[in-house]
Amino acid sequence: MSGSNKTPAQLESMISDLKTISIFGDLPEQDVAWLAEHMDEIRVKAGEVLARQGDPLDYLVVLLEGEMHIEPEITVRPCSSPAPDK
Repeated sequence: MSGSNKTPAQLESMISDLKTISIFGDLPEQDVAWLAEHMDEIRVKAGEVLARQGDPLDYLVVLLEGEMHIEPEITVRPCSSPAPDK
């Protein structure tokens, strides 16, 4: 994700949003600003899949509002061959 081409107002808004999250709130201002400069804002619709199990993720997801459900994919496989008929 690129994070480039943000206006000063957009950067200030992202910095403000990040500071509301406890893990980022105690970081120095310059570190939060660096994060804001290097991140992209995306909006995901309800039910939209952001990633699937096993997909390589090369980015950090920061959820600012709403909910995210993480559901593992379940694969059903037989543990052994079926018992022979008698």
